[in-house]
Formats: sequence, structure tokens, C-alpha cells
Amino acid sequence: MERRGLVRRSATGYSLGPALARLAATAVAELELVALSRPVLKDLVEVTGEAAYLSVPYRGAVLYVEQVTPQGGVVPNDWTGRLGHLHCSSSGKVFAAFGAVDDLDARLARPLPTLASRTITDPDEFRRLLPLIRRRGYASSADESETGSTSVAAPVIGSRGEVLAAIGVGTSTARCTQHRLNQL
Repeated sequence: MERRGLVRRSATGYSLGPALARLAATAVAELELVALSRPVLKDLVEVTGEAAYLSVPYRGAVLYVEQVTPQGGVVPNDWTGRLGHLHCSSSGKVFAAFGAVDDLDARLARPLPTLASRTITDPDEFRRLLPLIRRRGYASSADESETGSTSVAAPVIGSRGEVLAAIGVGTSTARCTQHRLNQL
């Protein structure tokens, strides 16, 4: 299973591998939420000229389940089917801030890995962001999960007030001034 990418071996055991995450994304893609999000994602691409995506909380991480990219434009990596970290992605910050992460304190007790030039690695610094994200209603990430990538995400709220997903826009940090980030 490890050789086929279904699991990854770590010091503490096994975790989902990239192939299994892609299978999960394919299964999730059949859900109504993804179908309902596609027109919104297409509108976001049309309005912003940037890639738009839908992600869901998954086992204390972020699973990217859909992405729409602009035709002929500069596009960041396609994250569909990939798992992302909570502490360095705009979607992860949204999930943490709006209560979509089971046992957040336990997840932040582990060391937060450095993934890019501006990754937040201090759990207390990460926790201090959460009230601001709740007040604003969205989160941003610049050079935190990947150097050169900036994103903005907002929660998708269900009928009972629960966070079902996050919808966001990703762009190049080089093209994203503070004014542009505010627009997004």
C-alpha cells in the first residue's frame, strides 16, 4: 500500500497517502456541495482572474476537492485531491477559527512544520490569529504553505451554522499587493 501511495509510513505509524487522498477527493466530488460550488468558483475566477478552490476539513487537515482556473492565465498549482496543513493555509485557518477542527489544541501541541518562507510555526501565534479571522469572516495566507503563493478563503456555512467547507482564491504573491489582497 505504501508503494502505491495509499499510505505513508511515519515514526508514529501510518497515515493516508496521496493516492488515497485523491480517491477521497474523487468521492467527495460527487457530493452536492461540490456541484453547488462550481458556478460560484467559476464566477470567482471570472471576477478575480485567479484560481478558485473548494476545500473541506479532513482529519485535522485541509482536503482540496475542487479547483477552477482561469483560461490562459498564470495559475498556481492545482491542489485538487491534495492535503494541506491547517497552520499555513487560508482554508486551514478558516477551519481552525470557525470550529471545524476536532481537538484543535491537540493538533497545535505538535510542532508546526516550516513549509515556506513565512510559515507560522508557533502554536500561540497561530491561536492569536483566530479571533481576528472570526471577526473578519475570512483568512489569508501569504508565503506560508508555498513560497510565492497567496490565498484568501472564507467559510461555507451549513444550515445549522456549521462550517462545511472553505471557498477561496489563490494567486501569486508577486502579483498580490496589499490592495489586491483586500480586493480578493
